[in-house]
Amino acid sequence: MLHPLASRLRVHHERVSVRVLVYGPDGIGKTRFGKEAPKPLFLAAESEHLPRSIPSIEPTDWNDLLTIVRALQDDPMGCETLVLDTVDWLEPKAILHICTRDTGMTKTPLILPDGSPYIEGYGYNHGYDVLVGEWRVLLVELDRLRAKHAMNIVLLAHAQAHRHKNVAGDDYGVIGPSVAKKTSDLLCQWCDAVLYAEFDRQLVQAPESNQPNAKAKVITKGTRICWTEHRGAHRAKNRFSMPPSIPFSWREFARYALADMDELRNRVHLQLEALSDEATRQRVQTYLRQQPEESGVLIQALRWIHAAKTEPEKKEGEITLSS
Repeated sequence: MLHPLASRLRVHHERVSVRVLVYGPDGIGKTRFGKEAPKPLFLAAESEHLPRSIPSIEPTDWNDLLTIVRALQDDPMGCETLVLDTVDWLEPKAILHICTRDTGMTKTPLILPDGSPYIEGYGYNHGYDVLVGEWRVLLVELDRLRAKHAMNIVLLAHAQAHRHKNVAGDDYGVIGPSVAKKTSDLLCQWCDAVLYAEFDRQLVQAPESNQPNAKAKVITKGTRICWTEHRGAHRAKNRFSMPPSIPFSWREFARYALADMDELRNRVHLQLEALSDEATRQRVQTYLRQQPEESGVLIQALRWIHAAKTEPEKKEGEITLSS
């Protein structure tokens, strides 16, 4: 007999596309990250700054943005990645849209005499709830686009500090996307990965750091990295068991986010069988049983197997199996 829930059962297949939010300071290479993705189409604020070989469309307003995304659901125009460059450029369009749409529905005017939107006119903090509702409309359309065409969705943003309320102590600042706090929360929840890009840096203490006026300096060699996990100073996450930080490029990110899981499983299986170091084999197998089957876990296992093959002189215990 057919189970009564059979028609509602969903089978989660391997990921074939990804939703990623990338944010960071000016000049870090956010647009370049999007250009490196497979067959990108940019919805760009300043499309003239992109190479002519990169397809781009500049939405005129929020409704036009939704119209473009819905049209791509019918015909993706050969593109495999949709890049929104940037979401903090799009947010003012969303604010103007809701304030124009809801004019006359609030006691306080939502459009000022100079024509600019006044989101505070909804009442204390309520306007940002309305704004989040409009963002949800866009995310639903992006999900439909992704589901129909397995299209990657890349959201780019500048960085800014948000005040984080801490019920257990003092509030503190966290670096996140340069949009309203509630918008930032929604976008970070929606994406499969949130990457904070910055220059790899080193803090150098002043020679007399115990002096009241001593100042530390930050130096960098220009190496770009992105953080993939949350730290106290910034927001980040991933669903692929990636290392805490990786070189900042689409290629490095895609190694985890778009990995062929069947191929990785087979590689790990074959290399474990061929491994002569029994102690390392057992440790790797124990590690795999204890961790979720995600790309980052399998890639890390391959690294340890490779290390055991190339450095057989290592003593037992020098390979630490920890995530």
